[in-house]
Amino acid sequence: MSVTGRPQRWAGRYAARITAQVLTLHHDADAGFAPCHWCGERSSTADHYPVGRDEGGPDTLDNLVPACRPCNSRRGAQYTNAKRANPGKPSRDW
Repeated sequence: MSVTGRPQRWAGRYAARITAQVLTLHHDADAGFAPCHWCGERSSTADHYPVGRDEGGPDTLDNLVPACRPCNSRRGAQYTNAKRANPGKPSRDW
């Protein structure tokens, strides 16, 4: 959490530090890298799973899994498209 009480932005040094921790935690000594949670290829990013960040999922090691860029991008696009198709209730009344 930031000083304002909102979650810190997932970018820059903050994201890099946590991503490094996730990749270290899931490192497979036999393979020599942290495999992607979805396809098993070499990971370079971390993805919020099972609870997405906008659904209140924390930036903790138990809510992050290693992901390769193609899987992370694909999941992000699928999630965004699903959100656009079902916008839900507005955050406030206009």
